[in-house]
Amino acid sequence: MRQLALMIGLFSGAALAGVVDINSADEGALAEALSGVGPALARRIVEFREREGRFPTPDSIQLVPGVGIKLYQRNRDFIQAHPKEQPAPRQD
Repeated sequence: MRQLALMIGLFSGAALAGVVDINSADEGALAEALSGVGPALARRIVEFREREGRFPTPDSIQLVPGVGIKLYQRNRDFIQAHPKEQPAPRQD
């Protein structure tokens, strides 16, 4: 039972570490955080965002050629789409 709790804890931590904002992430972060996304697809995601603007919702990543429903469903728990740039934290 203890091993199961440890495995669940490790998985939860890994999932939290893998969350990526598709409106600000660079190619490397996208390829690292999202299963099935390699360098070429990560480049297409960034190029799409630069050309079309910010993604309004996480599921709108499916508008990128090569990102289908299955890839989105596999990664949906790890995708965020903040609508605006997040301000830098204050350093008082």
